Amino acid sequence: MTPRLLEGIRIIESANVITGPFAGMMLAHLGAEVIKVEPPNGDSFRNWDPKKKSVTPTFDVYNRGKRSIALDLKKSEGREVFKQLAKSADVVIENSRPGAMERLGLGWEVLREINPGLVYCFITGLGSWGPESNQPTFDAVAQALSGLWSQFTDLNSPEPVGPPMADQLTGLYAAFAILAGVESSRRTGIGTKLEVSMLASCIAFQGSNLATFLSDGVVSSRRTRAEMSQSYALIASDGLPFAIHLSSPQKFWEGLCRSIGQPELIDDPRFVGKSDRIKNYDELLGILQQAATTDSRASWLERLRVNDVPCAPILDVSEAIDHPQVRALGIIGYPSQGKPWVKAPIASDGEYLGAEVPAPLLSADADQILADIGLSEEDIAELRAKSVVC
Repeated sequence: MTPRLLEGIRIIESANVITGPFAGMMLAHLGAEVIKVEPPNGDSFRNWDPKKKSVTPTFDVYNRGKRSIALDLKKSEGREVFKQLAKSADVVIENSRPGAMERLGLGWEVLREINPGLVYCFITGLGSWGPESNQPTFDAVAQALSGLWSQFTDLNSPEPVGPPMADQLTGLYAAFAILAGVESSRRTGIGTKLEVSMLASCIAFQGSNLATFLSDGVVSSRRTRAEMSQSYALIASDGLPFAIHLSSPQKFWEGLCRSIGQPELIDDPRFVGKSDRIKNYDELLGILQQAATTDSRASWLERLRVNDVPCAPILDVSEAIDHPQVRALGIIGYPSQGKPWVKAPIASDGEYLGAEVPAPLLSADADQILADIGLSEEDIAELRAKSVVC
């Protein structure tokens, strides 16, 4: 049986699209109860594909394991229900623009009076202060402004890159912060407001590159990581790509030289030390690529592995999920009914954790959620009659 590590923790998620929902889903994967409070028309990702209704793959991947209630927070009755939900919860997650929840009377200062132990996680785009804090922000904006995008593209001819790294990095940092907040609240009885922004998350994620700049003034580019880590992308004779990552141990460099049948390169002054290989990266890349064209990818990978050189085929998504190692890990769930799904990359006793229940239909759990906080059938019927609950 999959362990529910966060069982007993209730989270109210008033968040849309990716950042907040991804944080909530990670916690649901670990066993928390996550109640998704949606606007009357639902999270915008429900309608990302206008030809489909209720649960698209894009919505499901960020909202598995949750329960849904659609509330009209523009109505006073809807706001009162939200307050009751917050009173019953350990955590509130929201990712509206700065000041939006305060204008509704549902911000931190109000909710902490109702629930002193509440952990309130506010996810923003560019932060809640500063000259551009109110700018509408999506993944590409945060990647661009933080410098993260520059690590993946040529700035002289930039191209958008995927997946949504800013969104998902922010969700991961938020989930981490929430766990710390819950631990603190349970230990002290005092709640806290946490803020995680997409901009700060993207900056923090570039730890080594930023540390190098702050220390030595070196501005990293998309080539910097490859050069410093001694990573190479090559094309074999059959046109298939593969990767080599030498890192620092000298044994990997020596194994590579033996693999390509050029052991004399081991002591070549151009490449003898890692700093030499970094300095002459392009020259070494040319030698390796020329060698790669003499055999198939499968043959090269076999030869490299015999010499214990870190390597792998460069796969697309369809190839990756069908790879024997990925299959063996079991991170993709293949239920007897329904579509495959991705589990959390956290294993316990050799099994990856994950919410097996698919994302909910819009407001599918409204009646039960309202009953859980003490509303009667008559109360619920009245809220539905007023379109407070959809």
